Amino acid sequence: MMTASELADAIGRKNIADAARVGPTAVSNAVVRGWFPATWFIVVSNLADRAGVECPPDLFKMVPLDNTQNVNYADENQEARQ
Repeated sequence: MMTASELADAIGRKNIADAARVGPTAVSNAVVRGWFPATWFIVVSNLADRAGVECPPDLFKMVPLDNTQNVNYADENQEARQ
């Protein structure tokens, strides 16, 4: 599994900073933490695709969707359609 540091090194920390419109310190802080903010996912994923590098979603601090949420969402939508 790729680490935040490996991903940043593979696509370039300056490239991430420029694309995410943040300073280089923000990228360095994310690498030290071991994860990137969820708001950076699309931008970093795009950079990774262009570089031919894997971009694991696990490296981003996203709110997980568990099975309970899936069931509740499906139930709410079905009730709304009736």
